[in-house]
Amino acid sequence: MAQRLTHLITPGDHYSPLTGSAVPTVVHGLSSATPVGEASPVVVVARGTYAERYDDARIVEYDDHVPGRLAGKAMRYVDPVCGAVLGTRPAARRRSRPAVEASGQGDGVVLAHNLPQSVPLLHAAGHASALYAHNQLLGTYTSREASRALDGATAIVAVSDYLADALSERLPPRLRSRVTVVRNGVDADQFAAPERVDDGVVDVAFIGRVIPEKGSTSSSRPWSGPGVPTSG
Repeated sequence: MAQRLTHLITPGDHYSPLTGSAVPTVVHGLSSATPVGEASPVVVVARGTYAERYDDARIVEYDDHVPGRLAGKAMRYVDPVCGAVLGTRPAARRRSRPAVEASGQGDGVVLAHNLPQSVPLLHAAGHASALYAHNQLLGTYTSREASRALDGATAIVAVSDYLADALSERLPPRLRSRVTVVRNGVDADQFAAPERVDDGVVDVAFIGRVIPEKGSTSSSRPWSGPGVPTSG
């Protein structure tokens, strides 16, 4: 029997179709693909978030006692200093702790979405855990701090080659082999393009921010997708 799969999403985020929030949308897609006969995954969600939720996972609620605005300021300004000096980020750990406690003891696999500081807590609770990185989470980490935070992770998942490279640069060599790429997918049936007359012109639409942090300008890895990208 497959081990129970649990998703930790950012505290205060909504696992709801009302928002279209990026990380919960990915978790929804993964949960929707659960094979028939396997138990539905668990998504750990802060109590008080939108009551209308995706129905493809079992919801476990917890009380998020720290206001998001205060937690955000502490994690932005205080935690990087603590990380460089002490090797740990107390505000981020404190914010993640209620969600980790709600996930129970080590009876399954936990995917920590954009929550590197939850990995040591999950490891201490006996979970097999993986950091699922949707963004460059380690930009302010030293190699020493990244090692202390992620040593207990069985895998470090990146959603693109560019992000995998960026994360690897902040990791000690012994952890770089744990980085793997799982690209975000799309339902090809739901978003199927209508048939069109081939007039020799290809129109490309892009929705998103064209910024270096998204890998928009360059990548050290060769193109691995279908077709050949062109400029213009």
